[in-house]
Amino acid sequence: MLRNSLWHKEDIPNEVRILWRDPRKIGWQQRVSYRWHLLHRPKIGLIRFWLYQGTQLVVDSGNIFDSTLQGGKLGVYCFSQEMITWSDLLYKCTDTVPQPVWDELPDNLKREVQAEIATNYQQQILQRRMNYDF
Repeated sequence: MLRNSLWHKEDIPNEVRILWRDPRKIGWQQRVSYRWHLLHRPKIGLIRFWLYQGTQLVVDSGNIFDSTLQGGKLGVYCFSQEMITWSDLLYKCTDTVPQPVWDELPDNLKREVQAEIATNYQQQILQRRMNYDF
């Protein structure tokens, strides 16, 4: 059962493979809003996750490489917390990666993908969302 697979801390053949785990094991705080950003570029097998509390970065997975996930659907799932509200969810498909992420890529992958040059408008939107100003 998927529920049980998600609870375990190790891989379960044909069900779950752990790609990354926060080494600090920071738990959720009650009545606290979090923002998260998931970057996935199947073309180069790149996955990266950031978690923010307000404007403060709480978790950064760093670049994770796994070529088995080639796209699909993104969903959110709550395992045990009650009364959760998901809001302001947004996704977009692009072939570029943010410049700071591109800077950390191995040279062979830098040739496969372009760095994203953020416009002032994109930076304003990001800042507004991080400051809960919407």
